[in-house]
This record gives sequence, structure tokens and C-alpha cells, in this order.
Amino acid sequence: MVRKSLMITYPNSQISLTLWICLLIVLPCVSTYALDRDRSIAQFHHRAWGVNEGAPTEISALAQTEDGYLWIGSPQGLFRFDGVKFEEYKPQPGVELPSHGIYYLMATPDGGLWIAFAPTGLGFLKDGYLTLFTRPDELPDSQIHTFARDHDGRIWASTETGLVLREGTRWIPIRHDWNFPPEVIRDLFVDREGTLWVATVKVIVFLRRGSKAFELAGAVGPSITTLAQAKDGRVWFADDSKGEVRPVPIAGHNSHAEDPAVVEDGLHEMLIDREGALWITRYDSGLVRIRYPEKLGNRKLGPHDTDLETFDERDGFSGGFAYKLLEDHEGNIWVGCSKGLVQFRHNQVVPVSLPDRYQKLVLLAGADGEISIGTINSKPLLNVRGDSLLVERMGEQASSVFRDSNGDVWWGCANGIWLQSGTKSMYFPVPKAAEPPNWTYEIFPSREDGGLWVRLGDFGTVHFKQGVWNLNDRLRLEGVPIRGPSASYNDASGRVWLGFSAGQVYALDGEQVTAYSQKDGLNVGRIAVIRGLGQHIWVGGELGLMFFSQGQFRKVTVAAGEQFGTVSGIIETANGGLWLNEMRGIVQIPPEEIRRFLADPNHRVEYRRFDYLDGLPGAPQMSFTNSTAVETSDGRLWFATNNGLAWIDPAHIVRNGLPPPVSILSIGDEKGSQPMSGAVKFAAGTHTVEIDYTALSLSIPERVEFRYKLEGADKDWQNVGTRRQAFYTGLGPGQYRFQVIACNNDGVWNEQGAILSFSVAPFWYQTIWLRLSGVAAFLVLVWALYQLRRRQLAHQFSMGLEARVNERTRIARELHDTLLQSFHGLLLRFQAASNLLPTRPDEAKHRLDTAIDRAAQAITEGRDAVHELRSSAAVTPDLPVAISALREDLAADQAGKNLPHCRVQVEGTARNLDPILRDEVYRIAAEAMRNAFRHAEARQIEVEIRYDERQLRVRVRDDGKGIDPKFLGEQERTGHWGLNGMRERAQAVGGNLTVWSEIDSGSEIEVTIPASIAYAKSGTHRSWWSGNLFRSREIKP
Repeated sequence: MVRKSLMITYPNSQISLTLWICLLIVLPCVSTYALDRDRSIAQFHHRAWGVNEGAPTEISALAQTEDGYLWIGSPQGLFRFDGVKFEEYKPQPGVELPSHGIYYLMATPDGGLWIAFAPTGLGFLKDGYLTLFTRPDELPDSQIHTFARDHDGRIWASTETGLVLREGTRWIPIRHDWNFPPEVIRDLFVDREGTLWVATVKVIVFLRRGSKAFELAGAVGPSITTLAQAKDGRVWFADDSKGEVRPVPIAGHNSHAEDPAVVEDGLHEMLIDREGALWITRYDSGLVRIRYPEKLGNRKLGPHDTDLETFDERDGFSGGFAYKLLEDHEGNIWVGCSKGLVQFRHNQVVPVSLPDRYQKLVLLAGADGEISIGTINSKPLLNVRGDSLLVERMGEQASSVFRDSNGDVWWGCANGIWLQSGTKSMYFPVPKAAEPPNWTYEIFPSREDGGLWVRLGDFGTVHFKQGVWNLNDRLRLEGVPIRGPSASYNDASGRVWLGFSAGQVYALDGEQVTAYSQKDGLNVGRIAVIRGLGQHIWVGGELGLMFFSQGQFRKVTVAAGEQFGTVSGIIETANGGLWLNEMRGIVQIPPEEIRRFLADPNHRVEYRRFDYLDGLPGAPQMSFTNSTAVETSDGRLWFATNNGLAWIDPAHIVRNGLPPPVSILSIGDEKGSQPMSGAVKFAAGTHTVEIDYTALSLSIPERVEFRYKLEGADKDWQNVGTRRQAFYTGLGPGQYRFQVIACNNDGVWNEQGAILSFSVAPFWYQTIWLRLSGVAAFLVLVWALYQLRRRQLAHQFSMGLEARVNERTRIARELHDTLLQSFHGLLLRFQAASNLLPTRPDEAKHRLDTAIDRAAQAITEGRDAVHELRSSAAVTPDLPVAISALREDLAADQAGKNLPHCRVQVEGTARNLDPILRDEVYRIAAEAMRNAFRHAEARQIEVEIRYDERQLRVRVRDDGKGIDPKFLGEQERTGHWGLNGMRERAQAVGGNLTVWSEIDSGSEIEVTIPASIAYAKSGTHRSWWSGNLFRSREIKP
């Protein structure tokens, strides 16, 4: 048994009321888009999506997840909607939906979505992955119909057999231990205080937060569809079998008598929005709404009650049977219907329904927020007071209006003018005899006599005073076109401003007329309207808006977007803001922008445009009448359109402060889409990458704007407006990071947005290791070139140094081989002459003469050694002949002594030798022969010159006393450089010097030079070694 409660009030009702008041205080601070209860349903923006737009039909469930998606259940399956496109949900591969039918959907704060499938099946969807519960221990004992989540995060579900609570991975039945009978559950609801309400087929019970015992609220019928909490804390229910909606009965008192109720056939489900208005769907099409259900008292509302607002097919409802209701995060109301989906959302611009044929309107603001409306059709004036329309018995075919200084109103009509003075009215037709053209386009004062000037079509501007038309008295001012003005305005100082179709403006100040044209900066084409406030004068025309200041007109330009087009209405408000009836919508220029423009006429203003998406019923009215925008005394701004009337309240413009969640939908290349479950990788050679993304602002998705940036390709953010795709071509291999952010219809940005990383693989020649190898190779090459250059520089320096040393060494060799040898020979000759002087003076004289000749020759050799070191040392190019001549000279120097027998032998065919090489070989042989003649005490000397195919060999042998072996190496005796000199000469020409010798066993000195070096080439080119040798000798120290 359910325990009966003795309470006669709702649980925590005082707390509920307090919370609601706090909520109302907080909500204006966050600028929600909740629907204003003071407006009728018809004044909200209404839109429908059907089969043609991709919407499912026979909608059975609605929910909105934390990412902003609207989820829709229907017999066709599960769909999601981002405000632009419907997508049928497809589970991940390997998972198949248990059914396409959906009983119920419930979103959770962690971004998940519980799904009760019909006829059976249970799933949980999160992050694109669907988990299906199929094991018996994961499911309750019967099919789930509804869910609820309490304030402690617990998940409750209703089934065919009762109530269950999810604990861990299991569903726990709620039985008698909770004071709850196991019965069929119709609906679950958690109120603002955390109380769980359960509607069974017999009663409604509730469970307070923290309690484990249900309490009885009251008995009800078997067909409860929904529960909802009103602003005063009471919980209402809808019973579709009885067609009634009322508060839940409280046990212990007669609630049916004391509580209000809505009773009408076809009522189905209900919703109480965040503002407190009650919405009810109807099976027979459309819905009903009660703005203030908490104020009904105990009234019972029926079908024709004025507090029961209806919206059905007659009002444009096209959804068919209305089933489900949902209020989204932004305060929009969604209706799931038999024919699709319907939305009601807030309008900044409120349309006003007018009777038929009220078109081409002329407007006049009245007292107490009233507005009078005229039309060029044969319809009388209308007076709008609040939500009511009052028809005046005057003013048909009105095209212009003017209020004079006395407060009297003059309406210009097709064939005359109406005077409206207080409650009295009088009509003054144009004299028929004159037959002027129809329509009174402009009315403005005639200052000198208190009369009026009236423009009659193209006839001209005629005088009217005290009910008398003077058609012959036309406005004739110097320079003023006779046809009459297209716009007029009487400013605060009494000046009359007239605008004309040709683009001129004239200011009439008594008898003084001032003309303005393009030379004064005026350039807006045909003048359509002139208005102002105080000393400000604004002029609107076909080419935009201009401001008059200090005798000049200055054009108002915009910071971004299209420049202003035709302007037919201008309102300057008391706070300094400016509102325009412009060809593409209502334009608001904020006061701070106007102040900046007045301070700097070159300032480009920021503005906001309101159009059909904001509730404007048609395109702004651009022609025919002279007053298309006015401000009434309550601060509302009224605008005429080609499809009726609309108003906007600048003091109550609601801002959507909810940043839109951003999602990246897909990424792909020319081959197709890529899964985004893991790392996204594209193959080498990918040329095009396409990324689809969206942002979830369901209020006005058409105004959601995006910016994106691809790190690795874009240097800065790309402003792409409302486009929901990004395309990149020619991406090279590498890692990329795509980030997209979005703003809602009021420019509130989600700065975090969504991020997706992906990579493009390289070809083998684009791989990082190859690039690193190339870089390494380049660095090695640079290092090698550096080392080569360093070595070249070092070599050049060494060559220079070596050339200096070689030159000195060569000079030393030359001195040793020429001067020293010659001086040594002279010394011997002088010694011989000295020995002969006592006994043989004649012979001594001959010896002295010979010595003098040798001295002269030594001087010549010295000069050659100093000045012509590179000249040939041999007296003949024939090496054997030169050596034979040297043999004769050496023998002459040894006259009187035991001369060795010297033999020169040539083997092989003689070859031409390079002169420098020949000189070096000659000097080596000469040094060896001199040593043999002078120091070896040899009896036999042989000189062998052999021309082999592979080498040139010159060998000098003697049988003298030999050379001490310790001096055969690199080290010679102090003061002796013969052997070292020979080695150096051999090395200089690329040859090799070999010395064999033992004490008392003679000596053998052999020099060998490869044939490729030794033998001269034919032609004029020098050999490589001689060229390099010559260049090396040319290097100066």
C-alpha cells in the first residue's frame, strides 16, 4: 500500500518558488533566448521541416545532447539535426540497431544519450559509439518506456511492470521496500528540487530527494502522458484520454474544484517552458498555449476561452498531428509531429498581423504607444493599441501624413486630404474641375500664413489653407523644381527640408531658400526620406544615407559587408542610436558608432541588420508613401514592409549568450572519407583534403559563422562566414592540426572550438630520413669543401713556403755544384801553379792563365746561378755528350795526378728529355763524378745511361775507397751536402736515388726516373710533372 501523505501542499513548494524567482533574476544576466510570455505564438518565429527537407515523420521522441545536437526518434530510425541538415544515425561497424523504432530518448550531462528502442532494445550512445545491452543481467525484466535522471545522477526508468533504478550495470526493481506498488508506469519527472514524480496507470506518487519512501500525491486516470512543473512549484500532468491538463491532485483536499484545468478534445502532451508558459500538443493539428498558468486560479479553460491561445493550420502550422515537445538549451520550442519537425523561437522583430489589402503603408506615431496606419488601398485607417486593432472611419487610400504644430493630423489621400483633430475628422477633396493627378505625396507647412503646401502627384505643389484649395498658387521658389518634393521634414528650428527625385535638397527658412547638391557632398540619388532629432539632419535615398553638418553632406559608410542601399525610413532615438528601414532589412547603428561618426566623418560604422530570420514579415517598404518608420511613445520602433507591419523594442533586444558547441563531422580526400576514431593518416600523394564541420546553435543556424586555421598551412585564421566545409589542396607531407571556432547569431564566439590532427605520408624521396640524409650529406659536402679549401689554403701556404725553401735549397745546390766546385778547382790550379813557380815558371804562368780563365768561368757560373737559376746547366741537350764533356773537365782539373779511367756508356735508344729534368739528372751525375774524381781515389769510373721503355736510369760507379755507411742515410757530414742535394734533385723530378757503398769497396749511385716523366712528349705541351714543377717553381715566397 502507498502511504498517504497528510500534506495538502506540494513538496518543497516554497523552495520551488524561491528557486524560480532566483532563476528569473539570473536568466537576464546570461541573455537567454527564452520565449516571451507577453507575446502571442504568432509573434514567434515559426518554421517547419518536412520530408522534402530530410526530416523524419511520425516523430516519437526528442532530446538534445550536451554537444547541441537535436536527436529525433521515429519509426524510420534515429536522426540528429544541427539546424541545417538531418542525418540518420548509423552505428559503428559490427553493431546493428535492435529496431528502427524509438520509444524514448534522454540526454545526460556527460554527453551521452539513453535510447529505449521499440518494441524492445536498450542502448547508450556516447562519442559516436553505441553500447547495446543484450545480456539478461544488463536489462530490466520488461521493456523500458521512459527515463529520468535525478539531481544525484541516478538513472530511473519506467517499464511495463514497474519502476527500476540503475545501480552499476544492473537495473534494480523498486518494490514495496520503497513504498511503491509494481504497476505500469506512464511517465517520470524530476522537478527543480530533485523530487522524483511517477505517474502510474492509477496514481501519481513522488519521492523526495534523499528519501527511500514514495508518497502519494493523488489518484489519476490511466493515460497520463507527461508531467511538468509550473512557475509556482506545482506539478501539472496531461491526460490524453480525458483531454485535460491540470495540476497533480494532492491527497487530502478537493483539488479538482480548487485547481485550474484545461479541457479540450485532442490534448496530448505538455511542456512548461523556462518562462513559465504552458504548451500543449493536440492530436488534431497544432498546439495550444497558456501564457500564465499560475494565474488561472481555479478557472477551467475550454476551446473558446481567450486565455487559451491556439496555433493550428489556419495560423500556418504544417506539422500535422503534434506529438512531442522539447525546449532546447537556447529556449527554442520544438514540436515533433506526424509530418516532420516544427520550431518556435524568439523574434527580435515582432510581426503584426493586419487585415487583407493593407499594403504600401503610411505610419504615424500616437500617444500611449499607439500607432495609426494608412494604406493606399481603399481601406480606412487602423489604430494599433497593444494587441488590438481599431478601425477608423476615415483615411482611405492614404499616401502621406503630417502633424502640424497644433497637434492636428493631416492625411494625404488619393483625391484630397483628411483632417484629424482629436476625435473629430473632416475631409477636403481636391476640386474636380481642375482634374489634377491623383495622390497626395507630401504635406508641409507654409510658414508665412499658417497654411499648407500639398504636392498633388506630378501636378505640382499647391497651397491649401483653412479648407480652401488654391490650385493656381503653386510653390514657386527660385531653383525649386515645380514638380514638387519626394520627401519633406520640418525640423526643431522650424526650417522645412525638401528632397527631390533629381537628388537635390532645399532648406526653406522663412523667405530664405538654400540649395544643396553634389557640390555640397550630396550624393544619394533620389531622396526618399529626411529625418532628424534636434539639430541633426539625416537624408536617405537610393544610394544610402548622408548626414548634414556645417553646410556639407557626409556619407555614412560601413566597416564591413555591403554598403547601405536604398533607405526609406530613418529614426534617431533619444540615446543617439540610428535605425533605418533599408532595402535589405532593418538596420541598427549603435549610439557609440554614431558618436564616432559625428566626431570623425571618415569613421566606418559597425551596424546590425534584422531581416526575415529575425521575424521581419517581408522586405522593407521602399516606395510611394512618405513615412515607413516611426517611434511610438513607449519606445517601440515600427517599420512598414511589403507584407505588413513589424515592430522592435530597442530596450528589450534579447542577446543569445550561449556559445555554439563546435563539432568536426568528417575528413576525407579525393578517395573518400577517413574514420576519425583514431589517428587520421593520408597516403602519400594526397592532393585534396576536405573537412566538414558544424556548430550547434539551433536558434538561427543560418547566422552561425566560422573561422578555421590549419597549423602547418595557414598563417592566420580564415574567416569563412557561414560555410561549413574547409578545402585544402597541395598539402605536402607532414603533421597538421585543424582548429575551427564558431559564433552564434549574436556574435558570441566559442573560442575553444574543435580540433582535429591528421598527417600526410611522404613519398620515399620526401621522407624525413632522406631529408636528414640529404642535409647530412650537404653538411658533409660543405665540411669537405671547407676542409678542401682549408687544405688548399694550407697547401698554397706550404707551397709558397716550400717554394721558398726549395728555392734556397736549389740555390745551395747550384752554389755547391757550380761556384764551390769551380772555386775548389781554382784552388787546386792555384796550388799547382804555386808548386811550379820555383822550378818551372813558364808552366806555372800557363797554369795561372788557365786558372784565371777558370775564375772568369766561375764568375759567369755564379752570375748564372744568381740570375738564371732556371736556365739549362748542360752545354748541350744531349745528356751523354754533356757528361762526356764534364769528364774531360774533371780530368783536366786533375792534371799531374793519377787520373782514373772514366768511361761513359749509353744503352738503349736515346730519347729527348725535358730540359729541366735533363739538367737535374746532369747535376746528379756531375756531383757523383766529381766525388769520384776528387775524393774516392778511384782507378775506374763508369757512367751508364740507359733509356728503358719503363724508365730512364743513370748509374755512376767507381772502385774507390767508398763512403762510410753512417753517412749514406739522410744525415751527412757537417759542411757536406752532396748526397742530400742529389736526393732532393731526384725527388724534385719524380725519381729515386739509390746509393751503394762500402769502405774500400767503391760506390755506386743510381738515379731512376719513370719513362712517363722522363721522356719529353711530342708536340708543344709540357708533361704534367714538368708543368706542375714549373708552376711550383714560379711560386714566389
